[in-house]
Amino acid sequence: MLTPREKRQARTRQEILDGALALIREDGPEKLSMRALAKRVDYSPAGLYEYFAGKDEIIDAVCAEGDRRLRHYLGQVSLELPPDAYFIELGRAYVQFALQNEAHFMLMFTRVRDGGPITYEDVAGDETYGILLNAVQSAIDGGFMQERADLSRDDIAYGLWTLAHGMAVMQLTNLHNITYDFAKADRAVLAAFVRGLGAA
Repeated sequence: MLTPREKRQARTRQEILDGALALIREDGPEKLSMRALAKRVDYSPAGLYEYFAGKDEIIDAVCAEGDRRLRHYLGQVSLELPPDAYFIELGRAYVQFALQNEAHFMLMFTRVRDGGPITYEDVAGDETYGILLNAVQSAIDGGFMQERADLSRDDIAYGLWTLAHGMAVMQLTNLHNITYDFAKADRAVLAAFVRGLGAA
């Protein structure tokens, strides 16, 4: 149970993140500043530093919030589905997250991170990506997918991820104003891809 003070702090922190997301949605992350954010949430610039060390930490927090939302969308796909249907619905859930959380999605996947190189093991250990990776491993173990000499489990997961990601990005950008049954097309393309991997 949170104390009244902790509840106020949590509310203020969320108001700051909501304000940052609104500014990012309107002007892009490069235009986000502590001064503009303070004005947006009616808080002093100095006061923001009681909650966040600076702009980068706020952006990290917004991305983390988006990642939690994405995990929720992926987690809504029933594990009781046959493997081929599960991958199709997992891909559709990814696209739906992007369409319904555009600002989070674009910030999460267009931000260039500073720092040293990241290994594939770092990516594979990510909780969200792990949902897909574990599903691919289960499909292989169950005989629904097949690894080949030129196509590993990690290659399969990467292919499924980038296929759904490309669909989401295109629908949010170049194809945004086009009238087309994307949901139907997404399912058909994902189904064809999964069939090609040997799914039942």
